Amino acid sequence: MKNIINLISGKPQEIRAVMLGLDNSGKTKILQQWKQSEVVQTNPTIGFNFETIQTQKQNVSIWDVGGQIKQRKLWSYYTVGTNILIFVIDSTERDYNRVQQAKAELLQLLQSEALNKKPFLILFNKSDLPNSMSKEEILEEYQISLGIYSQIMQTKHKVNVIKYSAMNNQNIEQVFDWIRSVSKFQPQYMQ
Repeated sequence: MKNIINLISGKPQEIRAVMLGLDNSGKTKILQQWKQSEVVQTNPTIGFNFETIQTQKQNVSIWDVGGQIKQRKLWSYYTVGTNILIFVIDSTERDYNRVQQAKAELLQLLQSEALNKKPFLILFNKSDLPNSMSKEEILEEYQISLGIYSQIMQTKHKVNVIKYSAMNNQNIEQVFDWIRSVSKFQPQYMQ
């Protein structure tokens, strides 16, 4: 009910998002670029970073959680009460083992009952680099349009895949337009 009142009254909608992905995918750089509108030097995240991005219509509180193997075990704690999950993948990563790790983590999140019906934004970061995968390569490599991913996405989640660059904010409008479109009637996390 608060969401509808906020939409009518013009108050910014409160949205809670969690940004996950393997280490070195660029999550922290993305978050800092969104907050400060400039590229900053980042270090591997131990634990989490938290920022609130304010727009005219939304206050998006984003938890950027470290992606090292030890920290992935804690991801489920950060997803409690989230409205949107953002999964970041390094589009330049072609190492078979790393691709398999990213696919496995994404699939586990998509199958999580705790995240049932939550919107998923899959960001393929570093698209400004010459060795980044094309959209076609991404869809094929990550089998996003095939098999179990397709079935899960059709039945459990609203999912969008966007190529993105934290260095130049490529497709930033597309990211926040999508967040706005899927969050209009998401329950408030701060009630």
